[in-house]
Amino acid sequence: MSGGQSASRGFLIQSITCILKSLREKDWDKVEIEPKEHDEKIDLKWYVGDNIKVASQVKSSINSFSKEKVIYLLSQMIESCPEAQILELVLVGKFEDGIIEFSRKINGELQFNASEKKNLSHVINQKTRIELHNFDREITNNSSIFVQMKDEVHKYLPADIRLSHDDLSALSLALIGQFSLFSTNGQKVTKDELNRMIKVMIKDRIEEIRMNNPLNEIIVNQNNFDFEFNKAMEHEVVKQWYNKRFQKSLSFLICEIAMNAFVYGGATQCNFEIYHDKVVLKDNGIKFDISKDSPEFESSGAKLGTATFKQFFNEYSLVARYHHEYNDNKVNITTINIIQDFGIFIENNCDVITKGRFTPTNRKIYEKCIDISIPSDCENFVYYSGHLFATAESTLINLILSKLPSQSKLIVKFSHEYPSADMIREVFDDNERLEFEQIESRKLPNY
Repeated sequence: MSGGQSASRGFLIQSITCILKSLREKDWDKVEIEPKEHDEKIDLKWYVGDNIKVASQVKSSINSFSKEKVIYLLSQMIESCPEAQILELVLVGKFEDGIIEFSRKINGELQFNASEKKNLSHVINQKTRIELHNFDREITNNSSIFVQMKDEVHKYLPADIRLSHDDLSALSLALIGQFSLFSTNGQKVTKDELNRMIKVMIKDRIEEIRMNNPLNEIIVNQNNFDFEFNKAMEHEVVKQWYNKRFQKSLSFLICEIAMNAFVYGGATQCNFEIYHDKVVLKDNGIKFDISKDSPEFESSGAKLGTATFKQFFNEYSLVARYHHEYNDNKVNITTINIIQDFGIFIENNCDVITKGRFTPTNRKIYEKCIDISIPSDCENFVYYSGHLFATAESTLINLILSKLPSQSKLIVKFSHEYPSADMIREVFDDNERLEFEQIESRKLPNY
């Protein structure tokens, strides 16, 4: 039993050693674990192209390594893999006196004397290296080898990805498990595969960071706001939000909020942040919510800001969401969330419901996102229009029609307050499968 535990620890240390070096070193294309050739004298091989850059043997023992044992292992490696550019012997455990000095001489840090050069000519080689580790062979979350591995994983990750200690432990254990599997069949792993492996293992954390970390962040005052804000809004993610008209309207609304903060709220500074699916404006002025008529602001400018807000959300009420809070630090935080995709489905009452996320200007993405189940007892279907601007609404109606049975009709209901209704009716004027019905806005269902 003890022999099995010892062998298991040996394979575990070998996997960790492979991961540590793969994370530290930049110049390699693939690593081979437990190669089938070399008669077990080589445990790991790192390649650059088809050339073996480093061949390594990993040895761990509860007994102290002697100089004679180390010389023997080096000679075995030189004989087994002469084509390697570097031969590296990794020793994990305790060492007899003189081993540290000997390893430094092998590594070229100290000089051998004439007698040593003569007696050790078969192992003194410019491409041999010795790496010593006095790690505790009992590996736990707190053991030095595991702590070192978590540190290397932390350094290897992109600068914007910062994991907790628990997350680092989980990722490190996952890598060890995967590399231990690779060792069972002498598998080669490329650097790209290692990177993809890590991304898959932390994909939830990456997504969380992607959504919660700003892509662009500026700190501005009234004098430089226009220039810095316009430059920030040129970010590529902003260009993916619907169309230029929406982007322009959103920019105008944010400018109104900022100018109200500076001019009427007495703010001296604004922080503006762009995320994948939202923009956030923070200011240090007095409490002011642009969505509401504020009695303390009687100026026409403040009222114009509120009117601009209402106009924007009348048109984009289903593709943008607004939230305002005034926190304990006396900071206004205004958030506008951008809903980017939608799914379409039909409930059993034959109403066509649009929910979820979609990109109104891209028909292909529409089609991918549509999830529709047609009730068998429905002949006529109802769609409550007025959610989007005219082009997107027309595209959506076309797609709904394409999903319905060919003999069925679609009744499009819209409020008299919806400004694009006449344009949409004109587009579908000759479509016999469509009927339009005007209803009071209060009768629109609240999805």
